[in-house]
Amino acid sequence: MFLTLVVILSSVILSFIVLQSFTESIKDRVGKELFAVAIQLEINLPISYNEILKQHNAVGKPVPEQIKVLNSALQPIIQQLSYSHPDVGMGYYNKELNHQLAKTSFTPPSLIKLFHKNYPNFSFYETGTPDLLYQLNSTALEAPVLYQTYPIYRDGKLIGHTWASIKMQHIYSSVLRGATNIILSGILTLAIIIGFSWYVFYKLGGDLKQFALAVKDDDLNASIALLPELEPLVKLVREQKKTLAKNYQQLQQLAFIVESSEDAIIGTDLDGIITSWNAGAEKIYGYTAQEAIGRLVNIIIPNDKEEEFSKLLAKIRNGESVKHLDTARLKKDDTLINVSITVSPIKDASGALVGASTMARDITESKKYELEMARLDRLNLVGQMAAGIGHEIRNPMTTVRGFLQLLQGKDKNSQYINHYSLMIEELDQANSIITEFLSLAKSKPSELKEQNLKTLIERIKPLIESDAIKSGINVSFHLDDIPDFLFNEKEIRQLIFNLARNAFEAAEPGGNVDISTYAEADKVVLTVQDDGPGIEPELIDKIGNPFFTTKDYGTGLGLAVCYNTATRNHAQIDIETGPSGTTFYVRFDHIHP
Repeated sequence: MFLTLVVILSSVILSFIVLQSFTESIKDRVGKELFAVAIQLEINLPISYNEILKQHNAVGKPVPEQIKVLNSALQPIIQQLSYSHPDVGMGYYNKELNHQLAKTSFTPPSLIKLFHKNYPNFSFYETGTPDLLYQLNSTALEAPVLYQTYPIYRDGKLIGHTWASIKMQHIYSSVLRGATNIILSGILTLAIIIGFSWYVFYKLGGDLKQFALAVKDDDLNASIALLPELEPLVKLVREQKKTLAKNYQQLQQLAFIVESSEDAIIGTDLDGIITSWNAGAEKIYGYTAQEAIGRLVNIIIPNDKEEEFSKLLAKIRNGESVKHLDTARLKKDDTLINVSITVSPIKDASGALVGASTMARDITESKKYELEMARLDRLNLVGQMAAGIGHEIRNPMTTVRGFLQLLQGKDKNSQYINHYSLMIEELDQANSIITEFLSLAKSKPSELKEQNLKTLIERIKPLIESDAIKSGINVSFHLDDIPDFLFNEKEIRQLIFNLARNAFEAAEPGGNVDISTYAEADKVVLTVQDDGPGIEPELIDKIGNPFFTTKDYGTGLGLAVCYNTATRNHAQIDIETGPSGTTFYVRFDHIHP
């Protein structure tokens, strides 16, 4: 089909070229004929226009009479020459009179007065040379003509000119006749070429089809028998087919490994545009491959890690690898996660650097585990110290408190009664600190009993409301029905009090604190939420460390005790904080006896 179109197009172009050449040839031939007629008219004029007028005593007479005399002398010349050139128009022109004198198909009104300076066909009056011109619309013939002029000189003076013209229609008719013959010959030739080509290609197409089927079926002998000239190609195709099959299998295995990896594997170009994104990346970062590919990798780079990422890109552009870099990345929901990344440069077959491959592993949970273990180590150390010195300090303090109470009761010491009361209060405060200290020393599991957290909170609700009133805080409760589970009532009671009091202290006067319970999958959740200013991000990791506090007073043991209590009761404490407040989540495992 394509070859047929090529042949047709080539034939059309060739026909057009031949037609153009034929047209120019006819125009050239006609031009020469017109030139010969114009010269013949000049030769057939034996004398000048004035001599003709003198012979007829018409010199000085009115112009119409002069033209009539000249016409009677010249018209027979034109008439005689027209017999041999029937399609050619011809005539004489007088420059002095600015008037045609004689012409083909003469009638007196047809002699036109023309001012040669304004008539484009008379340009030779300026140049002095004959002209062959194409006139789009002849005044006399009212059609396009080819127009030849020739000057008439007598006694060295230009007195006028002759002209010969022919309608372009006559030329076009000749061209059309010639073109018809050319086109018919071309069509016949084209039909023969197409027919022969169709036969050749039809046969070749059948052979190629059989050849392709033989190659597909790996039938070497059959394919060579069909087209023996292609035997080297058949063998090469066979070898390449085996190589491609092997490479394809390896690529499939590699693609399966990449796609099934739990780690994120991301490909980027040197501008940081994501080019590949596996299922692990979708799981870790939340973006699908369709959402991620084509975008800048900055969608997962936190603002505070952009400088680190720029340095990493610089290393990749230098052909260096980066291994096991612990950093932070951003998920689709804008939450931060900890990842360990390994970045390697990607090179093409020529060794040119074309991009980078990044493997990332989510280490958020392991980081939390490390922090929790470090915190528990600190709690354990404090607990060991408390166990060692707590009782030795408490026993002397108990003795001192007893003597102070005894002295306070004597009349002779009544003037110092306020001093004794103050000392006893301070001893009680020190004793409460030691009690908290000793609670950190508990290492054995608490005695757990199956009961209901909602019921416990409803029992201590009046005490919490009383503390809220003293602190000038509005407290609300949203207690959903929750299942029973194992916990130590005394310890959890104290945990609730500690978290509530922390919330009262964090909220502004007149602020709000909400205490809630609800079930979540296999967990029972207690939340304590305040509308205070929130906790600064850099302090979050320090929350729960012994002796760490942001208050102007206090020991920094309250939350440490809460974390220790949560661990013993199979619970985990999480914190969400921001400018609008802080929420503590205590998630208890739903454990049955």
